[in-house]
Amino acid sequence: MGNLKDYREKELTWYIITNILILLLLSGIFDIHMTKESIELVTIFFGLLYSAVLSAVFYCFILVVESLFSSGTKDKVLYMRQNLPGETAFSEMNEKNVDKRFTKEDVLKKYSEIYDQMPQDLEKKRSYENSNWYKIYKKHRTEPMIEMSHREYLLCRDLFITTAFMIFLYSLLTLLFQVIEFEIVYLIYLVIMLVITYIGAHQKGKKFVYDVIASDL
Repeated sequence: MGNLKDYREKELTWYIITNILILLLLSGIFDIHMTKESIELVTIFFGLLYSAVLSAVFYCFILVVESLFSSGTKDKVLYMRQNLPGETAFSEMNEKNVDKRFTKEDVLKKYSEIYDQMPQDLEKKRSYENSNWYKIYKKHRTEPMIEMSHREYLLCRDLFITTAFMIFLYSLLTLLFQVIEFEIVYLIYLVIMLVITYIGAHQKGKKFVYDVIASDL
């Protein structure tokens, strides 16, 4: 598949640019007033220059700050106090059929040794499950389906993190520094996108985990 994280130069970049353009449009920065008597070229020039500089600062700040966080930290932010999908995969598969591609019986037979050695302590159990899932993942990590599934999860997770940063930065620029005018419509839009990317990332995370199991079975 090539670079697993090429989404950072593609989808993530266009997502940020699109949200910046929406912000500029809602803020009225592109509203240039012209009269029949004259076209205010200076006003137009500085208006475009201001929007370009603001966009560049906004874009760079988001990418730089988002890049400071490790993959593990992003996972913790996304799941907060919840368990990662890999930390409960074997427990969930032991309780019910979680995927149409395999049955509970298939899982118990294939991973009987894992279930036999499952710790009783909850914290150790989560670590144990995630560790064993990761061992399975390493055997199939180069398979096209697994690479695609992993990429989709990483993209959705980073879209969620990026949206959260955009809300933070927008609040700073409008409420604290008052660089641009506050638009409640834009804030509502960002919150909606935050919810959508949050749900999407969780769904893709679970899919990624069970894609690995399905490939191994």
